[in-house]
Amino acid sequence: MDLQKGGRSDVLSDANRHLVIELRQEFPAHIPEFDAIRDRVEKAYRDAQARELALADAQKIRDRAVNLEGLRTAAKDFGLTVTRSAPFNRSEVATFVGDIPNFEEVSLKLKTGQTELSPLGNEQRPVGYIVWHLTERTPPSQEEFRNELPKITAELLDRRVEVLISEYLRDQWQKLGSAIKIDPAFQ
Repeated sequence: MDLQKGGRSDVLSDANRHLVIELRQEFPAHIPEFDAIRDRVEKAYRDAQARELALADAQKIRDRAVNLEGLRTAAKDFGLTVTRSAPFNRSEVATFVGDIPNFEEVSLKLKTGQTELSPLGNEQRPVGYIVWHLTERTPPSQEEFRNELPKITAELLDRRVEVLISEYLRDQWQKLGSAIKIDPAFQ
């Protein structure tokens, strides 16, 4: 069916109803004209393209970085440098390069000699990417572990509570399901 603005359709029928459609607007009123938002859309598009290109380059570097020397060579080929960080522990998570989402979890899962690619900043809209290589892992001394144990225990309890709450909310949502009425303005 190809309706023009102001046009009416033929009668559309099924077992329960008969409809006639009239097209009052070609586009919904809440959608702005393209010229009014062109600059914003263009900037968002360029940002998205830049993120995709940066991710592609970072993946190429990571794929070539089978070891630390491979990382240095790949970085040099892309005109980048490799920097060695100062040693850090779990209570001073590496903030020397910027905010890496879930850095603590990722770094704990890595084995010595592995290379990882991580976004910087927001995971959905990163400001860049970092390729990093774990050269060594030194376990804490007994005294350091004793000092860190209360923090680790508190984090574990917080995670358990978070999981229990999310499971409870999921179950409640499934029980209520269609009983929840959502205002049409928010759909």
